[in-house]
Amino acid sequence: MNRSTLAAPAPRGALTTLETGYLRVTLPNQIQAVVPMNAVQEVLALPIHRITAIPNMPVPVLGLMNRRSQILWLVDLANLLGVGSLELNRQTQPIVVLKQGNTLVGFAVAEVEGMIALNPDTFQVPTHTPPSLLPYLQGCTVQNTDIVLVLNPEAILQAPVLQI
Repeated sequence: MNRSTLAAPAPRGALTTLETGYLRVTLPNQIQAVVPMNAVQEVLALPIHRITAIPNMPVPVLGLMNRRSQILWLVDLANLLGVGSLELNRQTQPIVVLKQGNTLVGFAVAEVEGMIALNPDTFQVPTHTPPSLLPYLQGCTVQNTDIVLVLNPEAILQAPVLQI
């Protein structure tokens, strides 16, 4: 075989043509989830005093946040998904800002773990999943014995509770 026809291996940490970048987060109760990086506008640590609570809002809505002179809704992602609630008892809160078109919404999570590369062809249909969670999933995958939920950012941003 002619060596000039062999493709060079992808650099360590580079995505292959079958892989997509995902942001891995932890939700309450040690639930692991990923969201496609193409839906992530930014990740930040928001000082808790910069969250403005709004009365009479649905439970998942924590309030408003100001980011670069833009006002965004801030939502407890775990509560929206029906898998728990965050305890806002820290000085800064990890926030993932998701985008769809001109829509930006901040989602509070327990921890931001970092980026990982996954092959969407390996995603499985979730089993033993709360019915409230199913509309917001693209599937699930296994990473180091952890079941990781693959979130659907479009469905999350169109959740009925966010149509306010």
